[in-house]
Amino acid sequence: MKDFWKSGDSETRHINRWLAENCFGDYYTRKGLDLKQREMITFCFILAQGGCENQLTAHIQGNLNVGNDKEFLLKVLTQCLPYIGYPRSLNALACIKKVCDKEDFLMKDVLLLVGAGQIGMAIARRIGFDKKIIIGDKNLDNAKKIADIMYNAGFDVNYLEVDLADRISIKNYIQEAQKYGQIGMLINAAGVSPSQASIETILKVDLYGTAVLLEEVGKVIKPYGTGVTISSQSGHRMEALGSEIDEQLATTDCEDLLSLPVLQAENIKDNLHAYQLAKRCNVKRVMAEAVKWGKKKARINSISPGIIVTPLAIDEFNGKRGAFYKNMFAKAPAGRPGTADEVANVAELLMSEKGSFITGADFLVDGGATAAYFYGDLNK
Repeated sequence: MKDFWKSGDSETRHINRWLAENCFGDYYTRKGLDLKQREMITFCFILAQGGCENQLTAHIQGNLNVGNDKEFLLKVLTQCLPYIGYPRSLNALACIKKVCDKEDFLMKDVLLLVGAGQIGMAIARRIGFDKKIIIGDKNLDNAKKIADIMYNAGFDVNYLEVDLADRISIKNYIQEAQKYGQIGMLINAAGVSPSQASIETILKVDLYGTAVLLEEVGKVIKPYGTGVTISSQSGHRMEALGSEIDEQLATTDCEDLLSLPVLQAENIKDNLHAYQLAKRCNVKRVMAEAVKWGKKKARINSISPGIIVTPLAIDEFNGKRGAFYKNMFAKAPAGRPGTADEVANVAELLMSEKGSFITGADFLVDGGATAAYFYGDLNK
């Protein structure tokens, strides 16, 4: 609508100006309702008037653009039917079918790739060849680099800024992605490491941010959609927390998570301990979210990689715990660090039809390092 008021013949242009100033300069700028609520209400008013099919069609598209899908619009129409009657309801139903059938034909499923890194890209390359891939990262330069690599390899890709520590940023990212189609897949490979960030940042990004992302994507994931979040072997190294704390990490409201006693400063030893707690929480949240996602026949799992050669791992190798990590993979059964493609092998199974009976699970991909930590040379 930015330049709509300038359009049209000179003798009728004033009508376009009135529409822009009134509807969009006044009503649209008012606070209190979000875009999804505004579009739903507009849809209701227009379908109730009848004889406004062109405008109704436009606002059905508007609803789809902000995340009110076909299933939702049909529920709204069903609720309105006793009040507006069958003729107007049937006309609205025809408009919904017309727009949504066109959308289904033209639009690809959307794959959300959160975290512009090597592991996420390796997974996306395995499963994203027929998808619209929307890369989200706090650092737009990083997102652009990965997007350019994938675009030059033939993938349909776009990139957006998203801050995993901010729910509003996550919701905006998802809403923007929905403009391209239905959300069919999630790859969450975002996070910070103990060598990169403070305790507060680790908990805010790796723990809280992952919990919010899984929750928000779960609200919009299409039926039979799939997701995977990248956790870490570190979550398996920590002592058992007990069933009560595990349940708290799994089910506490996201906005109350960081207030849990186990996550208070006096109970966290150092950055690594905070990271372990975050990754333990990731695995528990995946289990709890799998129940919710399952109501749509959608699936969500996590992968806990060991030492994988990525820029993030190289930071660790060169950090204060570098010797520890090098000793770890040297004494692990595999005797080496892993690669991003080996993580992608597992993710490809989990997100394909071959993994259709797997949900709410976590998979260690660490070359046996955790086994050696408990029962091998790393236990000495």
